[in-house]
Amino acid sequence: MNNPFRQPFAVMTASATALILALTGSALPRISATADPGCLPGYPTKVAWELAYEQYYQDFHLCRDASGRYVLRNLTKQVWIFPGDVFVSAVDSSPFRTHFSGLFSGTPHVVPGQAVSVASSSQFLPAPDLSLTSAWAAYKLVATRAKRISLQTASTLLLTSPLTRTALNECAWAVEEHVMDFTAGEPTDPETALATMDRVLARTHGDARCVAAVADMDEDLKSRPGSQKVKKWATWVEKATGTGQTQARVRNAVETISDFCLHTNVRFKGFGC
Repeated sequence: MNNPFRQPFAVMTASATALILALTGSALPRISATADPGCLPGYPTKVAWELAYEQYYQDFHLCRDASGRYVLRNLTKQVWIFPGDVFVSAVDSSPFRTHFSGLFSGTPHVVPGQAVSVASSSQFLPAPDLSLTSAWAAYKLVATRAKRISLQTASTLLLTSPLTRTALNECAWAVEEHVMDFTAGEPTDPETALATMDRVLARTHGDARCVAAVADMDEDLKSRPGSQKVKKWATWVEKATGTGQTQARVRNAVETISDFCLHTNVRFKGFGC
């Protein structure tokens, strides 16, 4: 009999357990004594993706606990999204990641380093998204600048400043909107995706709301004891996005997205591979 776990991700409620029992005629598979690679201690057992898709979810882990509850843990560099009728709830997430997720609550998603429980009434597969991945990159770019000025190492503490929160918000929104305007769907070749990412990150010093919010953040942080000077925002963005290290990270992110779009048939409203 086919293993029902090797299917597109299905119902994440008690009915999922009933479905599995009906299909297998047996109890749920044995729970791992220690967490499998990529899983959390509370959800220790890794569940296999459908074979045709496994290679595209190598660092995107589906795990379950003894009661049959499931979580998705994102250890990739991309933000992954779900169909609009899917309900997502953070299980393991820092305040910094949770704040970002709140900015785009209308789109069910999971950011890098986050784990979420997911509920749906139908089968589905998540997909990596260029617009939210770009917004995440812009969000982190602002955070890195705030840390440099304030000599603060913890991202969570950045959220205590209203002006820093505003800068994070405005620049993430600006980039996400620009990607949506720039491309109707997800690019299926790495060069197009890379060009899009470069262009939208540059947008952070061309968008009036983002620029104004960063200026207010800078003034606020520089007025505090122990702060240090940094280059102007436009220069900062150009330097940060132009380094070989950043380019390599960006390329890795967009190649995964374009490869996914080119070789899978995942389709749902809001995702245009």
